[in-house]
Amino acid sequence: MPVSITLHTPKNLVCVRYSGFAEIAESMGAFEEYMRRPDYRSGRDMLVDMSKVTSHEKASPDLIRHHALMTEIFDAFDHKPLIVFYAPTRVAQSMALVSARPWDQLDTISTAILEKEIDVLELLGVTEPSIERLLEKSS
Repeated sequence: MPVSITLHTPKNLVCVRYSGFAEIAESMGAFEEYMRRPDYRSGRDMLVDMSKVTSHEKASPDLIRHHALMTEIFDAFDHKPLIVFYAPTRVAQSMALVSARPWDQLDTISTAILEKEIDVLELLGVTEPSIERLLEKSS
């Protein structure tokens, strides 16, 4: 599963894109690498594009460790981070539900699972006409 993580500096937005088979261990590796970047900051809002996911790992011993890592990434003192999942397919929606479930009981992170790209862009306050264009402007 390719996973890419980029930063859209104007919106202080982390952009994550999954494609193919989504494997938890590979996702963890990508987030650990992101956390080592010099421009890493905790508490940023996040766009998770799952539109190109073909299937995903349903259960893994790494899942709890992955959510602990994500808690560290979302640790924010000045605002409640928002995770927006772009999930236009059944497979993507299934993965988004698994990914969002741990945050449902916490008051520290807000999540949204959306099927339409325009809704994702509007919720995040992004002016680019597409996620593709947003990612082109991300580093």
